[in-house]
Amino acid sequence: PLIAPLIPPFAPSAVPSLVAAFVPAFVPAFLPPLVPPFIPPFDAVVCRLGLMLCPQPQAVLTGALAALRPGGRFAALVFGAAQDNPCITTLVSTALRHAGLPPPAPAAPSPRGTLLSLGRPGLLADLLAAAGFAQVTVRSINAPMHLPSAQHYVDFVRTAGGPVMALLAFLSADAQRDAWLDIAQQLARFNTANGWVGPNTLLLGAGTRPLDAADPAPRQPSP
Repeated sequence: PLIAPLIPPFAPSAVPSLVAAFVPAFVPAFLPPLVPPFIPPFDAVVCRLGLMLCPQPQAVLTGALAALRPGGRFAALVFGAAQDNPCITTLVSTALRHAGLPPPAPAAPSPRGTLLSLGRPGLLADLLAAAGFAQVTVRSINAPMHLPSAQHYVDFVRTAGGPVMALLAFLSADAQRDAWLDIAQQLARFNTANGWVGPNTLLLGAGTRPLDAADPAPRQPSP
């Protein structure tokens, strides 16, 4: 089977200057007409913890559908709701405070292109259906992170947590050190007798391109 990893364009919306600088480097691989016409339809397209970082997830899903053969499958893994991901909300709220930015409004939807932007109940299923997928399913997955300590989690975020890193990028080295220390101290509340266990909830969304779906418009090569 021909399986494609979907790499959507993404950038942390809280730092527009970084958006302008880095978005051109991320090629939206499955947004027509950017798919080369000589590439055959895929049997499956998968996107792991990337779709929520795209400012236009509906467009990405529409492009993914167009890249599939009839009957082909799509799956995306995203973070769940804010209340189910206290590690992420702690990271973001603390980073915003140290960066001198206002905290998210209580109960307000997460902005597009951010870590928790697709976690609202029903949203991912609605986006998949609106893109034209059939047999849409969304399953919640309890996936706590087990690490020796909160500091190990902070070290992981500092190597892989681009959106959080971007919030602190404009601070001095001393201010960044203080921010990370504050984050680690707050996350220590998840310490257990068997190490650090950070609550983490994911959503696995999936759908199928209908067998009777019309072929997408002919793809044109990029200029």
